[in-house]
Amino acid sequence: MIGVWAGNNDDTPMVDVTGVDGAGPIWHDSMLLAGQGRPVTDFPIPGGGVQRTVSYPGMTTTDWY
Repeated sequence: MIGVWAGNNDDTPMVDVTGVDGAGPIWHDSMLLAGQGRPVTDFPIPGGGVQRTVSYPGMTTTDWY
């Protein structure tokens, strides 16, 4: 399990840092490192899952629900 937290240890707000700029890159790099040397596999589809196509303005996607 990997968790990432980025912030000031005195509870003051971070300046010009969001999760995308702070914790996001750390989590991304940690996940890449954790997956090194492991094969890429598909997620197993749990029983009862259904595949549906959903359209949003400017986007259509097919996912499992």
